[in-house]
Amino acid sequence: PLYKSMKAEGDKIELRFDHIGSGLATRDDKPLSWFMVAGSDQKFFAAEAKIDGDKVVVRSESVKAPVAVRFGWDGTAQPNLMNKEGLPASPFRTDDWKGVTAPEKGKAGGKKVLFIGLDGCRPDALLAAKAPNLHGLIKNGSFSDKAQTDEFTGSGSGWTALLTGVWPKKHGIRGNNFESANLGEFPTLHQRITWARPSSFVASVVQWEPLEQRIVTKADHTTAHKTEAAVAETACKLLKDNHPDLLFVQFDEPDGAGHSQGFDPKGAPYLAAIARVDEKIGTILKALEARPSYSTEDWLIVVSTDHGGSGKGHGRDIPEHRTIFVILSGKSAVRGTIEPAPTSVDIAPTIYRHLGIKVEPRWELDGKAIGLKE
Repeated sequence: PLYKSMKAEGDKIELRFDHIGSGLATRDDKPLSWFMVAGSDQKFFAAEAKIDGDKVVVRSESVKAPVAVRFGWDGTAQPNLMNKEGLPASPFRTDDWKGVTAPEKGKAGGKKVLFIGLDGCRPDALLAAKAPNLHGLIKNGSFSDKAQTDEFTGSGSGWTALLTGVWPKKHGIRGNNFESANLGEFPTLHQRITWARPSSFVASVVQWEPLEQRIVTKADHTTAHKTEAAVAETACKLLKDNHPDLLFVQFDEPDGAGHSQGFDPKGAPYLAAIARVDEKIGTILKALEARPSYSTEDWLIVVSTDHGGSGKGHGRDIPEHRTIFVILSGKSAVRGTIEPAPTSVDIAPTIYRHLGIKVEPRWELDGKAIGLKE
């Protein structure tokens, strides 16, 4: 199908196509994807699209009077609109606006999220380590040391579940095998937040390179660094110089210490690695609180891990590898133990709820929001 014409009526736009064959259809029997609409302000928002006979009707709660549509207008787009003969619809735009149509990125004030990840950090070791900053977040927030990931206890699958809100059977990454990745259909927090609110500033600063190279590939800032110090320094600079709505920060230790010295909750090298990361987290928290606009902001601080470990490894479907922790801290977090025990895929829906982003049924998320005040 090729775009032919559009008709704007109130809060919706009707689209017509040439070459529809015996009719329009979806490639995967799921709701239509990769449609965006904009009003006269030229700011695009993700849109709901439905097939209605020989046309497609699009609308968005964020745009009361849409005047333009873009379809598949992204280098990562994997849209599912086709005709019944199986031929895919071509990407198109109905506008001829010049220059950058995206709004200014990030504003001071309002609800924001700092998501900190510690690779391979067992909950019992977290509690045993000298980690005053993390322990302070636990004391002043909600916490679970019985949270669970699924049977694929590798970093690739674990971080992707945390960042997408779906299990490997959907996102396609099992362990550290990225060949079957399905992040086009099940994108990360960074992409969904950008589509829902193009004015958002989303960032990722990590130590484990595959996160930057294979998972969080689309963001306003996404970098990988070789040291904990460089990760913390970059995160602090982003908090000082920008107004991130989502800042994801990942430290590769204590996983490195676990592989070299053992994932031992009583082992000095493993506990020392957690303590070193806690120091870096302390510098990030200070940078956060030093923001001139901090008093007008509602930061949700999320801390979790991708998997546990035992001996000098992980990757098995056993409690020592599947059991993780979740910390939620900030004005909007409840206090106390999170019950029932949450899972990795609950993190993304929690972040969406805090930011006021509606989770659409067509996203097919596996988790639910946890630990937030009503």
